[in-house]
Amino acid sequence: MEFLAHIPVRALWLLTAAGGVVAGAPLFASGLRAFRLRHALAFLTQRPLDADSAGLVLVRGRVSLEGPLFAPLSGKPCAGWTLEVSGDGTRVGGTVHELRPFRLTSGGVTARVVPEQVRWQGGVTSERKVIPTEQLPERLTELLDRSVEVRWLLNRRVPLRLVERALEVGSEVFVTGIARGVATVAMVESVELAATGTDGPQFDYSPSGDGGAADPGGAHPGLWIEAEEPFERVLVTHEPPAIDELVPPAWRLTLLVLGPALTLAGILYLALAAVPLIAGRF
Repeated sequence: MEFLAHIPVRALWLLTAAGGVVAGAPLFASGLRAFRLRHALAFLTQRPLDADSAGLVLVRGRVSLEGPLFAPLSGKPCAGWTLEVSGDGTRVGGTVHELRPFRLTSGGVTARVVPEQVRWQGGVTSERKVIPTEQLPERLTELLDRSVEVRWLLNRRVPLRLVERALEVGSEVFVTGIARGVATVAMVESVELAATGTDGPQFDYSPSGDGGAADPGGAHPGLWIEAEEPFERVLVTHEPPAIDELVPPAWRLTLLVLGPALTLAGILYLALAAVPLIAGRF
């Protein structure tokens, strides 16, 4: 261990060591998430929607609504839509989208799909070209105004091309995400409420999210599908997803070793730098 005494102590190295200590834990956590996700995806296969489904699932069903929503171009009832806008002859453009919670139904079983962290890939349902002198409906104008890029195109009176992709009612889709039973969801939310230390009436769970109002679908769903560890998003596609494309790259597994190594190296260097300070006091 005498060679440690010959390692120079430099301000830049001290900062680097401190950075290694701080960065080690997040790197390890990222590697651990990648390992868990790779392990879960290795056993992921498409299966029927079942009331006992739990964990990471790939299921198929038909879309039904919890509330009214209509696509901006086609006017079709849908659970969500994406409007891609591009300027004619330019590469400038933007995307406006909206997605609400919806029901996935198959074989008499219903699951509620939570839209947070949803990644949706849908087919084109409508297209339209807009010339600068055209008077657009008020709702469409408001939607286009959400995007800074689209506002820039409108202000310069550039012809626009609009492409709509809607998640239509009754369409068959594949959903990949973390499935939970209603009882599990209620228990988790009750624990979170209790953890705040707030006194009050007993937690009233309502899957519709309306505080106990009547459920639009006529019955509470038996499952929720949401984004959570290890699959931190919900994937909705019209075709079975390619599992290989969902698997994290193998290099992320090296973070399982790199993270602790950085932390350990940083701690050792900081300890080495502290030795003269401690020795000077005694």
